[in-house]
Amino acid sequence: MVNPIQIEGRDPLEDLNRIINEPILSHEVVGPCLSHLERYRNELNDELDKAQNELESREKDLSFNENIKEKLRDLIETIESMQLRAFQVEKLVTEITVDIKQLDHAKRNITYSMTVLKRLQMLTVAYEQLKMLIKTKQYEEVTHLLQAILQLTSYFKSFRSVDQIATLCNNISELKRDLFEQACLDFENIFISPMDLNKKATQLLNICNMLDILEDNARERILLWYCNSQLREYRTVFRGNDEAASLDNISRRYAWMKRMLNLYDEKHVKMFPKSWNTDERLCRNFCTNTSEDIQEVLSRSGRNIKIPILLEALQKTLEFEQYLEKRFTSNHYSLTNTLSPKQESKTKTFHKNIENEIKNNPELMVTSSSTELFLYYQQTLTQYEKLSNEQLLFDFSYLFGKWLIIYAETVLLPTMDGKYSSNINICCLILNTSDYCYKTTMQLEELIKKMFLNVAGTSIKNLVKIVETNLSGSFKDMIKIDWSQLKNIVDQSAYVASMTSTLKNVSKKIIEKISIEKFIRIFCDKMVESFLDNYMFYITRCRPISEVGAEQMISDLYSIKMILLKLPNVANGKNIQVHISYTKFVNKQVSKIETILKLLLIQINSSEEFVKNYFVLIGDKNTSNFLKILELKGLRKQEQTHLLEIFNIHASQHSDLIDSSSFLDHIVLSPQTGTNISLPYYFDASNINSSIFSAGRENSERLHHNSTLINSESLSSSRLNEHFKGLFRRDSFLNTGYSK
Repeated sequence: MVNPIQIEGRDPLEDLNRIINEPILSHEVVGPCLSHLERYRNELNDELDKAQNELESREKDLSFNENIKEKLRDLIETIESMQLRAFQVEKLVTEITVDIKQLDHAKRNITYSMTVLKRLQMLTVAYEQLKMLIKTKQYEEVTHLLQAILQLTSYFKSFRSVDQIATLCNNISELKRDLFEQACLDFENIFISPMDLNKKATQLLNICNMLDILEDNARERILLWYCNSQLREYRTVFRGNDEAASLDNISRRYAWMKRMLNLYDEKHVKMFPKSWNTDERLCRNFCTNTSEDIQEVLSRSGRNIKIPILLEALQKTLEFEQYLEKRFTSNHYSLTNTLSPKQESKTKTFHKNIENEIKNNPELMVTSSSTELFLYYQQTLTQYEKLSNEQLLFDFSYLFGKWLIIYAETVLLPTMDGKYSSNINICCLILNTSDYCYKTTMQLEELIKKMFLNVAGTSIKNLVKIVETNLSGSFKDMIKIDWSQLKNIVDQSAYVASMTSTLKNVSKKIIEKISIEKFIRIFCDKMVESFLDNYMFYITRCRPISEVGAEQMISDLYSIKMILLKLPNVANGKNIQVHISYTKFVNKQVSKIETILKLLLIQINSSEEFVKNYFVLIGDKNTSNFLKILELKGLRKQEQTHLLEIFNIHASQHSDLIDSSSFLDHIVLSPQTGTNISLPYYFDASNINSSIFSAGRENSERLHHNSTLINSESLSSSRLNEHFKGLFRRDSFLNTGYSK
């Protein structure tokens, strides 16, 4: 009997045979066996279906591959056919366009030839018209026509190999030379003619404008003739007469020139273009002639120069220089160099003159009051200080010391050794006078020191100006950049390389020649101040400045700051740590500009946020300063008005804001003349005089408690001697009633 449990896993054929051979079939045995056989049959059917499907799939794949190969062959044949047709079309198009290209070249050549011929015709016609206008002396029309002819002539420079064009250009050049000569003669004749002033001015102005078009230096002949004609009388009067040419009549020279300038303003100013600066040219020629005349007078005088007359002439010359510098603000005039004792011979003459005056003046040798001697010293120093001669000041210091010793040995000590040696009043008098001389000598020493510091200060100021002049080109390159249209940020702008190189190289030449470490530091400080003030000035000229532009400026400023920090060591070439105070000074000055740029860097997405950022960075409530920032950003008036309203609202809510930022106060934005920046003047050597007066008043109060204070506002040249007397008290000679 078949065990049903064993049916699983056995061969179905074997089980089937066994069941068939059993005579008696049990239901328990047949059921499982039938189920197993059914399941096995199903599995066989599944395997048959799978095998059949695989066979069909293989047949399909073979058929698909054959189709793909057939299609690829068709595609390749199509591509080859299209390529062949493309080559045929290209060849056909090339054959068609050959003629078109030839026609196009011919068209361009014809157009160019027509343009050349048309311009040649214009030049020929203009040349003939110009000849007619020159004959009729219509200089206003000549100016316009001449400008067109010069442009056309420039166009035909490359055609000079053509004989006809070369001949025409040569004729034009000859006509220009003839026109120049005729215009100059006409100018001279019209100028001296008695015709109506307005008509004369119009004609002369037309000639000047025409000459500017004719040649770059054509104006020089007119200016030279005008200056010579106007100064002819001056040369005749002041060179042909020894009395008029003398130094004591130098004020007449300057009065004559002032009258000439008044004449120019009244009658001649309309005869010349403003760009010619004719009045300034006239003044420069006058100064040259006057300087030559003064040199001649001094040469003839030799050692017989009268110092008071020379000093008076110097004072008049200084006043005239100031008058000229006020009229022509962009230039400096220095006639005093001619009068100043720069040469060794003149210095010795000045020195000897002063010594003889002290030696031969009995009131200075035996004086009833030592103040007379010091007052003379004071007046002498004040007079000669304006000569700005270092050697002369040094000689004076030696001379003053010499005669103070003589004063002590010949006036004070003999009094103690004589009949007054036992007189209490006289001994106390000498004691007080000695103390007074000691203190006043110290004061005189300080005065001379300050004069030398004045010279040193002026030198440093001039050195800083030299660097500024060399940097002008880099600053011009800076303002040529359109800071409102920058798109990308770079390490540094193009102008920074030349700016830092110039700053470093010029400063190096200067510092190498300064032997005192203290003055190197002063030069660096003043250079940093001046440079950063100029940099801020040119930043304002770069407006409007976008956010990207402000970010680029911050990057540029960082590169510049690195050079400024190394400035004290630029001469020795070593990376030595600079003094921490200098580093702090540079960082402080740079941070002021960085603050402005950081504010310009902020986008105005929210008006309130921008105003709050202004309060954080600037910290003032000045509406004018706020508007300056908006102007630098290039905002429209409507936007500025809206932001200003927000600013006023928030400013009233902040009690910790200052009234105004001192740095922004110095910035002035002018839409008419550009941008100006009012800078504090940190180093003005001319202020030394006020310092001397102040020091004098302090010493005077210590010496004499009853002396009155001097009102500093009343220090005028007409009362100079009176205020110098206030500098020194009358000593105890006067207090005791003693008189020599």
